[in-house]
Amino acid sequence: HVSMGGTCICPSKAEAKGAPRSWVVLNGVKLRYCLTTPKKRAFVGDPPLVVMTPGGRGGGVGNPTFQSFADALLQEGFQVLTWDRRNSGQSEVSYDFKGKSRAAQDAADLYSLLGKLGVEKAILAGQSAGGRMTLEFARQYPKMVCGMVLKDLTGGRKALSKTIYHPNNIHISTISTFKMTITATLMTGYHALSA
Repeated sequence: HVSMGGTCICPSKAEAKGAPRSWVVLNGVKLRYCLTTPKKRAFVGDPPLVVMTPGGRGGGVGNPTFQSFADALLQEGFQVLTWDRRNSGQSEVSYDFKGKSRAAQDAADLYSLLGKLGVEKAILAGQSAGGRMTLEFARQYPKMVCGMVLKDLTGGRKALSKTIYHPNNIHISTISTFKMTITATLMTGYHALSA
């Protein structure tokens, strides 16, 4: 957890009482999300919100990888927002990133979703592609982030060792101009690839 200061402001109680799994159209794409509120009060005022964004194509709503983490946060009195990024889970498929990187477009989508829910600040938890989006979100919208949890930003050595996972990355790793870039130690302490 990296603290960035500030108090987390959460969605209004009216928004939080809505359907557990909801849909919203943002930036031209239909996105699925789930906002869960804790059963017990552990904080003075509104409970802090943790936004959970996994990588991969499975989506965040009902994601089994994050479920125990989400359950633990709810037990401690946090609100939890999970969402299916575009092209993942049940959200709409759209490869129109409007000239942005994938992480930047996902960050713009999350910014719009948080705005729609009335969220001013949140703690962001991201894994793999969700972690890269989390970093990009913090870079673009630092005043909205009061903490971050990052996990496996590269997918780790195991992911890149499988040609079915990222065949283009493995091919690119053989090109000498890219070797130094992709073998550099990344923020998680993993190496993207041992060349």
